[in-house]
Amino acid sequence: MRDTSDIANILVGTQNGVPTRIGDIGQVEIGNAPRLGEFGFNKTDDAVEGVIMMRRGEQTQNVLKAWKPRPRN
Repeated sequence: MRDTSDIANILVGTQNGVPTRIGDIGQVEIGNAPRLGEFGFNKTDDAVEGVIMMRRGEQTQNVLKAWKPRPRN
């Protein structure tokens, strides 16, 4: 993904052969979420927390075991 148009073009389903993309469902924008709290880990007051999205019906443990961090540039 390089920009919002790439995200808008992601196929999320089809109905009677008609594709539905994210851009058909809503407007894609880059923004921020309001901070609702603080996340700490191993005596670090402000750690980085991530979100992993899963498909419906997936087993949490299998998804978490398969997750691998991307190498930093």
